[in-house]
Amino acid sequence: MLLFILQIYLVLIVCPSNGLSEDLDLLPRNVTIIPESSTRLLIKWEPPILTDPSITQLTGYKIKYHIKNSAASSGSDTKKIETVTVDSARREYQLSDLKKGTQYSVKISALDSSNDTLGWTDWIHGETLENDLDESRVPEAPSKIRLEATLTTISISWQPPKDTSVAIKGYIVGWGTPVPNDYTEVLNANQRFHQLTGLKPTNEYVISVRAFNDRGDGPPIYESIWTRAPSTPEPKTALLPPVGLRVDVISPTSAILHWTDTTLNPRSLPDNRFYTIRYSSNFQSLNPKYKYLNTTKTSLLIEELKPYTQYEFAVKVTKGRRETTWSMSAVNTTLESRPSSRPEDLTITPSEEDSGIIKLDWQPPRQPNGLIIGYVILYTTDKDAPDKDWAAQPVVGGKLSTTLENLLPDTIYYFKIQVRNKKGYGPLSDPVMFRTLPVSKLKSSHSMIFLISSISGAVLLLIIAVSILVIKSCRQNRHRNDNSSRKHNGYIAAATSPVGGKNKSNIELKPPDLWIRHNDQIEVFW
Repeated sequence: MLLFILQIYLVLIVCPSNGLSEDLDLLPRNVTIIPESSTRLLIKWEPPILTDPSITQLTGYKIKYHIKNSAASSGSDTKKIETVTVDSARREYQLSDLKKGTQYSVKISALDSSNDTLGWTDWIHGETLENDLDESRVPEAPSKIRLEATLTTISISWQPPKDTSVAIKGYIVGWGTPVPNDYTEVLNANQRFHQLTGLKPTNEYVISVRAFNDRGDGPPIYESIWTRAPSTPEPKTALLPPVGLRVDVISPTSAILHWTDTTLNPRSLPDNRFYTIRYSSNFQSLNPKYKYLNTTKTSLLIEELKPYTQYEFAVKVTKGRRETTWSMSAVNTTLESRPSSRPEDLTITPSEEDSGIIKLDWQPPRQPNGLIIGYVILYTTDKDAPDKDWAAQPVVGGKLSTTLENLLPDTIYYFKIQVRNKKGYGPLSDPVMFRTLPVSKLKSSHSMIFLISSISGAVLLLIIAVSILVIKSCRQNRHRNDNSSRKHNGYIAAATSPVGGKNKSNIELKPPDLWIRHNDQIEVFW
């Protein structure tokens, strides 16, 4: 056990003898490389922290650089390492006349009063650009900004401008309350994050970030955020949802919401509660899609709504980790406005009886923005004529079809349609071309119909006549059969001697008395 303790003690003593902890205090800090063009790199650094009392001042800095992965990095060819010396007041240096699209390795050391190096930093690497950036105009605003706040700090992160063809020398971060320019700080072009410290709790700060180059400052991007309030014990009273939600529609696309928070004491200091508003126009469906907005006030203006559309609104309170249920919903309909879309699927059907009559059918517009009170049909034979010279036929109500008459046969017409509501007319549909039928085609069609009807009638009459003849023939045959049956089934009288000895040509048949014939049977009654 004693041997183990002695080994640790020896290590602790030997490490400082290498001067590692002392050298770290003598090295330049936060060394960065910023590519400025295809031939230039900008090197930035901060001075070392001098803790050694024997070193009272710095006389300058020495910079070494070379192409990365060259033989110089291994020390075999020292001629490829370039060395530059600058004075102690400098905090940046520009390397120029470099190769395009090439990686370089850089390290830097501070110089003491004897111009001796106090220690070199590690090699850091940077690459020149493939193509030179545009420096004739200022850069655009950063594309995104994100803020996160604590009690006394705000963390800022952003994305560079979308247009990457413009040169950027750095960024300027501004902040303040209520304007963003009370304080500013200049950052290099590689930075995408910055933290503000020493802020006041429960204050709203406005943050701005803008890029700049030698041409000037670009436009800023703004965002605001509240620093958090000091933590206070949560009250024992329950957090209740807002009540009295009211929706006041002020235009076809906007409405103002008002509500009351019964758990909010207006005399107390603002706490960290906020309100979430949800709203939807398809709230009656099984899976409604809601939009959400946050605010710290008890009223909110909601914009970008759809005209003449019914919306449902609800609000809830969030405080710390607690939140209420949604309040009772409020429903209201936005005001009407002029139709913003045109009728669709205009189709034309000709009449089979008259070439001057056609039928038009269409579908309603997708965004009528109000109650449809009618349509207007415009038609002409001259497509290039102004709309005021086209013939018009109104259609009252929400009907989706109409008939036009007295058109010229075998003529090309162009048709448009537009919808109207109480606020005005919507846009016209695209022209639809249609040629009316020629008269000869209708006559030939009618002649063909007459011919087919005549032939059908003649065939029907012939069938009736043949049927009558067949029935009559069948009846005659039946009659003959009946007569033949009577002759064979009766009785013939016997021949009698002629009276007076003379023969008579006529034989008189005298039926016997009391003979009755029933179904070929004879019965005699005595």
